[in-house]
Amino acid sequence: MKPDQPGAIAALMGTVLLAGCDRLPRDPNGTLRRVEGGTLVVGTTSRASLDPVEIGLVEALGEDLSTRLRWIEAPAGDLMRAVEDGRVDVVIGGIAESDPWSSRVAFSRPYEQKTDARGRALRMVLGVRHGENAFLLRIDRFIGRSRAGGPG
Repeated sequence: MKPDQPGAIAALMGTVLLAGCDRLPRDPNGTLRRVEGGTLVVGTTSRASLDPVEIGLVEALGEDLSTRLRWIEAPAGDLMRAVEDGRVDVVIGGIAESDPWSSRVAFSRPYEQKTDARGRALRMVLGVRHGENAFLLRIDRFIGRSRAGGPG
């Protein structure tokens, strides 16, 4: 083997690997592309129970995405199944960073900190479909811009 061959092989392998990374992060189901300028389906167990921070966050996210909001109210388990299969884009209200739903849906960065009845701090998050990484990154960046200095 000539001395320059290992370098050439490494360069070729690097080129091949980078070719597969052309548009990361990706949304295998196209959530971000679909909701931008379209409709964002927002699930909650009760819109009336959302605090002003949560309502404002979702409304501002809708503006940031140039999208219309469609609210869905349902029990938590139904909402998480709807997120998993793509019928709901994002779930808000009562979801803490430590919530066991993390095995079923992906969580955003925390948007607010609350205190439970025992005085424990809870970092509240949005739930989105696993694998929709471009959508989740867009939400995380939005949360970071909208609440700089908050939890997270």
